[in-house]
Amino acid sequence: MCQMQYEPKVKETILFSPVTTDILDRMNLILHHVRTLTNQISTGDYIDENNQENLSNNLSNIPTKVTYIIKIKTNDEISSSLSDETNVTIKLNGTYNKSPDIRLIQSINKIKWQSGQIDLFNIELNYLGDIYAIELWHDSQYSSWKVDWIEIIDDGANIYRFPLDRLFDKYSDEKKTRFIIQRDIGPVNRLPIKPLKQIKPYKQIGFSTYTVQVKTGKQPNKVTDSSIFIQLQGENGTFAGKIYN
Repeated sequence: MCQMQYEPKVKETILFSPVTTDILDRMNLILHHVRTLTNQISTGDYIDENNQENLSNNLSNIPTKVTYIIKIKTNDEISSSLSDETNVTIKLNGTYNKSPDIRLIQSINKIKWQSGQIDLFNIELNYLGDIYAIELWHDSQYSSWKVDWIEIIDDGANIYRFPLDRLFDKYSDEKKTRFIIQRDIGPVNRLPIKPLKQIKPYKQIGFSTYTVQVKTGKQPNKVTDSSIFIQLQGENGTFAGKIYN
């Protein structure tokens, strides 16, 4: 006698089950969100939905124009100076925007790029966000300019530091007159990936100008040709730096 073997229709039951259909729909929805999120992260446009309202409120506080102070420290070696007539250009890369090429012309010093000197420039730009990398270069054919570091301060009291310690000389070992510098890291070979936009308010504090007067005594030979430094301490912080003519 032939006995028929019973095979339960498990596949059909699972395939057309309302529960399984719901699971498949959920999986497709999750896959869609993952793909969307991946694309947003890769383009730097990701915004957490839970912080969307806070972001909108914070963006309303972002000014159209921001004042930036750019400080560049030339190495102390006498041979590290650069001609004042050399065109030095900088570009700032931020999480919201990047600046155009900025030619650094008017320093607080009468002669720019001298050894041991900190040149300071006041620049007004569109809001850039957090500055994560900069590019610095010059157009001199013959140069032994060595830069220790660059520091950028915005009028919201945010400070961005870029260590460098490199020689801008196409005849040096590195053969470079242009460097890309990553914040807190130093020189890199290529522009780093733009970080995600930080959701935080921006409050413009501005900058204050202080006039410092020093009275030298009348006694003979009470002069010096040494570098003079000063430190100011106030409610909102401390400043220490060199006094220049």
